Amino acid sequence: MKIVVFEDHLVGQLSPITIGRPAYAISCGSYRLVDWIDELQLPWSGLVRPHLRTLQEQDYGVTHLLQPTDQPILMLNARMVPSQETLKWLCALKQQQEPMT
Repeated sequence: MKIVVFEDHLVGQLSPITIGRPAYAISCGSYRLVDWIDELQLPWSGLVRPHLRTLQEQDYGVTHLLQPTDQPILMLNARMVPSQETLKWLCALKQQQEPMT
C-alpha cells in the first residue's frame, strides 16, 4: 500500500498555522499526522501547496511527484486529526492491505 497525503481547498481554514508548513505537520496535542504516517513504514508522497514543495522534500524527505504503482493507494486528507483513533485506523488499514470500496 502507498499513502498519498493531500491538502484540499479547505486547508486555508487552518491559517495562520498552515502558512509555512503542510497541514499534516500541525501539532494537535503532542501528535502530528506526519508522525503517524511515518510510523506505518509505508511509502508515501504529499500533495501540498506549491510554496511548500521544497520544504516538504527537505524537512520530510517526501516527494510531490506520484510514481505509478500496482499497489493500492490510500488517499489521506492532510487536515485529518492526528489522534490515537486515527493511528488505530491507519494500522488496521495497513494490516488489511486491500483497497476499500
